[in-house]
Amino acid sequence: MAKSETVAVALPGASLGLGEPFTPARKILDKNGILAIASDWNPGSAPMGNLITQASILATFQKLSTAEVLAGITFRAAKALNLTDRGILKTAGSTWVCGIPPPTTGRTLYDKLMRCLGEIAHTHDTD
Repeated sequence: MAKSETVAVALPGASLGLGEPFTPARKILDKNGILAIASDWNPGSAPMGNLITQASILATFQKLSTAEVLAGITFRAAKALNLTDRGILKTAGSTWVCGIPPPTTGRTLYDKLMRCLGEIAHTHDTD
């Protein structure tokens, strides 16, 4: 898998909803695989649609760093969908950016990402 362009997509909400093990995200990343994280929001297997909550839970159980989670829900998710115009910072691109405090602040990954998304939504509302 690491030698291909295949993107493994973790669906932590489905694992929670169905009582199944989480995607072996740590193992995939340690073997240089590409991992995206998605919500699979549906009433049958994944009734919780909050991607940030799901990604935070996956991060906790699979020992993922903040950077690995952010990559999984941004540019790696875009790659899984073959979307080359989003998910990365690039010259002349359309991008929303927000800063996330370092882990020493005691804030959880969930808190950091929700704050960031709130800032993006507020900025978008005023445009």
